[in-house]
Amino acid sequence: MEKSKHDVGVLGEDAAVKYLKKNKYKIIGRNVQAGKSEFDVIAAKDDTLAFVEVKTRTYSSDEEALTRPADAVNKEKISYLIRGVNNFCREYGENYSGLCKRIDIIEVYLKYNGKKYGVTDIKHFENAVGKQS
Repeated sequence: MEKSKHDVGVLGEDAAVKYLKKNKYKIIGRNVQAGKSEFDVIAAKDDTLAFVEVKTRTYSSDEEALTRPADAVNKEKISYLIRGVNNFCREYGENYSGLCKRIDIIEVYLKYNGKKYGVTDIKHFENAVGKQS
């Protein structure tokens, strides 16, 4: 049975977290509120704290994904994310003051074969919005 948009988003976030862990990131939190902003995932690796926006697209076995997920991160969303990083740093900055901050986008592609969803591809765009202070 096909899933709701929310359920598909959760599947994408789960896949992104698994990907990040496999690539040696420590997950700080999921669905983290920072002021009026929310981050899908916050993860740390080496000297960097990554605020990750996960975008998921689905397609069935007889079609191709029509749009790139990262294209959904428009100017308004970028402003929202930057405000969120600033809010997070004001609220929790002392815990992460020694780390560089950046905003990443992870695209997750899910294929629905009539019975279940499977991850077909994950693309990680580090520093997709530009370095944050």
